[in-house]
Amino acid sequence: MSEAPVHEYEDEPVHGLPALLPEGERIVWQGSPCPVRLAKSAFHLRAVAIYFALLIAVLAGSSLLAGEGTGAALDAVVWTSIPAVLALGLILFLGWAYAHGTVYTLTNHR
Repeated sequence: MSEAPVHEYEDEPVHGLPALLPEGERIVWQGSPCPVRLAKSAFHLRAVAIYFALLIAVLAGSSLLAGEGTGAALDAVVWTSIPAVLALGLILFLGWAYAHGTVYTLTNHR
């Protein structure tokens, strides 16, 4: 017989807090970070996008300068775009996952 899955925070007395607030303390603000902003700031989404854009441009340009033709340049762009899209998608997913699991709470005492 299998047991039901245990969720770590299902028995929180107040969402985002491990225990009830002390007497006289109240929640002033509670929220989670924006997933896209978190991906941009914590996971450097823009820097990774710029890196892949420069890499694609250099690969395509070197193919054209080497006289390989536009077909080879297009192949370089396509095959480099696949890991670029996967990397950027992973960073966006991490931003969503971290934001989804984070709750900030400000009270009138702390």
